[in-house]
Amino acid sequence: MYDHLKSLFPLPYRPEDYTYMKSFQETLSPESKAKSRRSFEKNFPHEDSIELQKMAASSINDRLFPLSFSDEPIYISTDVGDVSWICPVGQITVAYGPNGSALHSWQWVATGKSHVAHVALLTAAKTIALTGIDLIEQPNLLAKIKAEHLLNLHGRTYRSPNPKVYAGWE
Repeated sequence: MYDHLKSLFPLPYRPEDYTYMKSFQETLSPESKAKSRRSFEKNFPHEDSIELQKMAASSINDRLFPLSFSDEPIYISTDVGDVSWICPVGQITVAYGPNGSALHSWQWVATGKSHVAHVALLTAAKTIALTGIDLIEQPNLLAKIKAEHLLNLHGRTYRSPNPKVYAGWE
């Protein structure tokens, strides 16, 4: 999945997209901007300080972050929690809000119909479609993914917090 996402970069942003997003980015707090800078520093440790400053100052996060895995919990809202116990789940995130904006902030919501958001949506859709084609054309790949999923469960099984609603899923 990540290889397909990587193949779509750089994304086709226009100069006017950067200008449009800058007006929203300028409304962000210094704390939000500093958090964004720290994220670039963490994810791009080999970049020099000038390049990191450029990344953080850009009104659009137009960089592909490295693929990462973690056993640390991520405290975000998602609909895949229960499903991920039953079957393998792949998930990607393509940024579209002004660089440094928090999810669900007014800046993030206000730019949801922008060309930048449209590019992000199409990028995610293309990534998912290309991955789906791989799974159809390479049945052994799906078997490998399912085996890895079972291995990652370490023998644990799903226990629904509401068994009446999820009856038959196990």
